[in-house]
Amino acid sequence: VFVGDGSFKNNMVQIVNELGIKNVCFIPYQPREKLPLVLASADIALVSMMSGINNQSLPSKIYPLLASGRPILAIAETTSDIHRLINDSKAGICVQPEDKKALIDAILRVYEDEKGRAHMGLQGREFAIHNHSRKFAAAEFSKIIKLIFERK
Repeated sequence: VFVGDGSFKNNMVQIVNELGIKNVCFIPYQPREKLPLVLASADIALVSMMSGINNQSLPSKIYPLLASGRPILAIAETTSDIHRLINDSKAGICVQPEDKKALIDAILRVYEDEKGRAHMGLQGREFAIHNHSRKFAAAEFSKIIKLIFERK
């Protein structure tokens, strides 16, 4: 199941139709209030970045994906922030853009390893809670405010 209306959706729909694939479904972008349900329904999340994007963009869905407790398969260059984030969090697997064999291997590896999938998802969730949650941000902000007042 692919959710959303990304720039390659039309190409993917065409390929699925041409090949007569019956086990792929495309649903439109979902409202923000449904995001937790959408993310929780996935076995694995896919984040795909084109070559050359590198650190010009970090998709807004990356942090909710980490928090969802689902493993992430990221198609991203090794020098990108997404690659670093996935590796630091141990939340999934990264492959280079346009490396079809690596992508297929990664999909199969995650598909065949249920315990590994669960472990990556939990690692991502823990990373999100400890490094990117509102509670973490509030604590960091509080530290900054305390430092400011201590200097006065």
